Amino acid sequence: MKVYFCHPENEPGELIEQSQFKEQRTVAGLSPINFELDWNTNYCSVNNKVIDSGVKLTDYDDQYIDVREQDILGPKPVIQLKFPMFTFWTYDPDIWIYQYDHPMTALDNNFVTVGAWWNLSNWVRNTNTGIVPVDINKPITIKKDDPLFRISFYHKDMKGDIILEQKDEDEIPQDMKDRREGQFKIIDDAPASLPEKLFCPYDKN
Repeated sequence: MKVYFCHPENEPGELIEQSQFKEQRTVAGLSPINFELDWNTNYCSVNNKVIDSGVKLTDYDDQYIDVREQDILGPKPVIQLKFPMFTFWTYDPDIWIYQYDHPMTALDNNFVTVGAWWNLSNWVRNTNTGIVPVDINKPITIKKDDPLFRISFYHKDMKGDIILEQKDEDEIPQDMKDRREGQFKIIDDAPASLPEKLFCPYDKN
């Protein structure tokens, strides 16, 4: 079984295989930048350079973060990180992907990652990392090469090997690009059908 991935050309990213990858099928996504965000002062910097000074974080929608009004209604905000971004696809059936927290981020970076499952065989997509601050009164601080999340791959044949193969962004096959465009139409026109595309059967076991 083979899973392909790439990252945007203008934003190098890195996936590091965790120990015993063959058995656990787990990689960690590393940050390609230095990043700091203070929710209370609307301060945000990338590689030590302040971005959009004076703009409310809920008005941000750039290449680094996305903060939406509905994501700040709870006791703690949910912030979408757009880095590192990886696109995954596969031609093999019944492969599932699970993006979840890395054990060091709560201590080192003041956040935990919101977990996400999806059926990679049915759904081509980019990683989109939702995070929640541990202490809302302290900034989120990320250094280049800090691990931000883990990704594990699952298949009903847990003894079979999964091979990761990196591609360049311009090597994404046209049929996968077409499938992605079709997915956007489903999101816009038939969102009620999303569960049957994305639901992971392991939740039933």
